[in-house]
Amino acid sequence: MASRILRWPRHKAEEPVTLITPGRGTSIIVKKFALLISISSLFLAGCQTTSTSSQSMTQVVSQLEARPFSAEDKDWGVAPQDVIRKGSYHAPTPVTLPGAKVVATYALAQSLQGNSKPVLINVLTGSWVNALPGSVWLSGAGQGAGFDDPTQARMAKRLDELTGGDKTKPVVFYCLSSECWLSYNAALRAQRIGYTNVGWYRGGVDSWKAAGLPIERIDRDQW
Repeated sequence: MASRILRWPRHKAEEPVTLITPGRGTSIIVKKFALLISISSLFLAGCQTTSTSSQSMTQVVSQLEARPFSAEDKDWGVAPQDVIRKGSYHAPTPVTLPGAKVVATYALAQSLQGNSKPVLINVLTGSWVNALPGSVWLSGAGQGAGFDDPTQARMAKRLDELTGGDKTKPVVFYCLSSECWLSYNAALRAQRIGYTNVGWYRGGVDSWKAAGLPIERIDRDQW
C-alpha cells in the first residue's frame, strides 16, 4: 500500500498525531511534539542570554559618557574630615577625601576593564546588597568609633588578604550614593592602615545604576 501524508492539525498539540501511514497500517506516533519544541527553544534562548550577559559590561562601558551620574559630583558644601564619622551615615558627603582619590563612574568603569583592576569593596550593611560586579562585600567596614576599634584590626587583616600584602595596590570603596558616609569612613581606615592608593567611589551603587551599568546581588558578607 502506498504511503500517504496526513495534514498536521492546527490545535490540540497534546493529542497523538499520525504523520505517515506506511503499508499495512503501521503508524509513527509523536506525542507532545509542540511542547518539546518549546522546551528546546527555551534552552537555546537561555544559552544566548548567558552569552549576551557576559558581553554586556564591555558593551555598556564602550558606550558610556564621561559625565557625572546621579549627583556623584554634587557639592553640598560639607567640609572634608580625617576622622571617622560616628552615626548619621545617610547624609551629604564632602566632594573630597584627604589623601584619597575621588573616583567617578566613567573612570571606575574603564579601570575595571583593564588588566590591573582595583580591589572593589562594598561597605553597605544589610542582609544582602546590590553591588558592582567583582566586588567584595565587607558589611560594617564603614561603621565604628575610631581607628583603634575592633573594626580597624579586622579590616587590616582582610585587606592584607585581598591585596596579598601589597599596600600600593589600588583599593576602591563605595556604598549607596554621595549621601552615604560608610565608604568615606572605610577609605579613611584603609589610609590609616597604610594603603597608599585608596579610591573613594562617591556616587556608589546609585550612580552605577544611573549609568546603565550592570549590578549583581551579594547574599553574604565576605569578611
